[in-house]
Amino acid sequence: MSELNIKMVPLSAIDYAINEASEGWNQFLDTEEMKVVAIPEDPEEMDDLYIPDEEIEKLVIEDKEGRFILMPSEDEVAELDDIYDFSTKEGVRVYGTIWCQEHGFSVFDDLNLIGRDK
Repeated sequence: MSELNIKMVPLSAIDYAINEASEGWNQFLDTEEMKVVAIPEDPEEMDDLYIPDEEIEKLVIEDKEGRFILMPSEDEVAELDDIYDFSTKEGVRVYGTIWCQEHGFSVFDDLNLIGRDK
């Protein structure tokens, strides 16, 4: 009998990636930890206050297994917001569900649990 492996993505991670998308950064969903990690597009352009997480950067760069999935950029989020209206939980739910289905994941709807008012 084969083993069933269902990975559930919390919608709060999708919501976080949408809200934190910013120019100069790439965000990835870590499918092992089910959390969002960010690395700069160009570490050389970061100011002196930036302290890199070299372990995460190395894991993302060397990822061959698909552990880290690129999340939408700031520009993509702006375009998607016109379609889904991320100012509402329902917009985040619809987009998050579609995103998860496209990447072969199930959804864990924790938006009400985290108390995010929208």
